[in-house]
Amino acid sequence: METIMLIKRLWLIMFVITGFTMISCSDDSDSESEEEVGDSTLIYGSWKRTYSDGGYQLISFHQDGTFVIQEVYEDGGDFKYVGFFQLNGNDLILDIDDNDEKEDKYKFRIHKLTSSLLGIQLTDIYSYGKWESVVGNGGKDEQILLFKKVK
Repeated sequence: METIMLIKRLWLIMFVITGFTMISCSDDSDSESEEEVGDSTLIYGSWKRTYSDGGYQLISFHQDGTFVIQEVYEDGGDFKYVGFFQLNGNDLILDIDDNDEKEDKYKFRIHKLTSSLLGIQLTDIYSYGKWESVVGNGGKDEQILLFKKVK
């Protein structure tokens, strides 16, 4: 009886390991292809990300190098950021123009850019005259934010 239980456990362990291996392999190859930006002009236009509580974030990139981000919350409140953006390969740099003396810049890695999807991840924040990485600290900033193109 113990032999049968041992064999069942070994099969279960092999099944789980095989499943994780297949998942990680497909994710690795997908992420490599997703990190290719291709046609950077696809960034122009408006992109929307919906929050789980019903609010949303709308970001618009204009051909003159400016952007507008509007956050609308479930309770009806909203907030607006404006500034300039720059594309450098797979890096998207947002320079927020908020009329204070502090320079507010955020660097995002573009993981996906198609005619309908934009996937970005915050990687660095410009603070006190230098870039500081936010990747590797295990925080929520490491997630990839997925936006859908607004028609």
